[in-house]
Amino acid sequence: MDGDVLKMPARQIARLAETLATRQTAEPLRVGIVQDIEMREAMSALPRFPGLSFATLVLETDGAFADFDISARSGHLAGEMETCIRDFVENGNFDLIVEATSRSLTGAMACHAALDCGHSVVSLNPRTDLALGRYLRHQAVSRGLRYVFWPSETVQTALELRQGLESAGLRIASLGAAVPASGEGDEDLSLSDASSVMIDMACLANATGISFERPGMNGMRCSLDELAQHYRPMHAGGILAVDSCIDYMVLNEGAPGVYAVVEEPAAAEGGGATFRTIYNPVSHFEHGWLASLAEVLAGDRDQQIYRPVADVCAIAIRDVKPGERLPGNSSKDYRHVAMRIDEVRWRESIPIGLLEGAMAKQIIEADEPIVLENCVIDHTSRLYALRGVQEELRVAS
Repeated sequence: MDGDVLKMPARQIARLAETLATRQTAEPLRVGIVQDIEMREAMSALPRFPGLSFATLVLETDGAFADFDISARSGHLAGEMETCIRDFVENGNFDLIVEATSRSLTGAMACHAALDCGHSVVSLNPRTDLALGRYLRHQAVSRGLRYVFWPSETVQTALELRQGLESAGLRIASLGAAVPASGEGDEDLSLSDASSVMIDMACLANATGISFERPGMNGMRCSLDELAQHYRPMHAGGILAVDSCIDYMVLNEGAPGVYAVVEEPAAAEGGGATFRTIYNPVSHFEHGWLASLAEVLAGDRDQQIYRPVADVCAIAIRDVKPGERLPGNSSKDYRHVAMRIDEVRWRESIPIGLLEGAMAKQIIEADEPIVLENCVIDHTSRLYALRGVQEELRVAS
């Protein structure tokens, strides 16, 4: 059976087993998982692991969000969904909650309910972390709980590469994803792959404090051998206006991975610095997220590094008429663009997390940014309320 097959790195299996063994009880760790239909289909069957017990709530979001808009009816649907989540969290006798949904709105509901009910929480949803990362970390610390965001394998591999290179004393000029070409016509990437890389690179920026050179990054299509010629600072003959940034490249050929362009000091006095590319392939482990449970249990560890410098906003890919809705997960209406948070604010761009239920209030032409001037967002949702608290935390800090 698929549920019997464990697919995660051996080092993570060992750490999880060791961490579970330190618990002062013979009872299994009771894990409540909040999923929606999209994530249930994307995630493989849960494996059996000594010391773990799972229970899952699957949210029937397809029908609910198909007609979701800014209305009393949709507000009622959202309220019913949040009540369902809270009942599951409160009555399941869980030790911790895993939020594994695909939307910012459901992620906000699940994480808020977990922390409010006194449970540590793991989020597997990058949209949740981008939308509410600062708030959720603050709430967890203030309540003596843990909030852990478990990013994609791409982000984790990039973080490991950065740590190794900086430990070796190498300065990183550019760090990011190496993505095989998947688009059609003039497009290097499909809309789905482009959205994924924008979200991943925004999460990587927030995990390192290194931001982007410009909105959407460069995304140059080239070979790995050519990359270091371009992704270096302008003063060294490259295209980057900053000394260090998060970016991505599109591979002409090869497997997906992560890269770093590093600067090596001059070998002799008077010689110029040299730049070279280091590349690591990305391995996919379907159950790798189980290692996040060990992160939660290791309560004496510091919270994950988090420096919110980036978010993901939207640009229309078709003409949108006044009164039309823009679903929060839509790839038919807009494309994603990763931006620095300061740019999001002064452009008044709308982060993708807040587009759930949004509605155009004037014509939005193709290739036009979706901003507060041309779109109205749902001010009644749980997500919007928590974003307001998060903004108060930002101002206070």
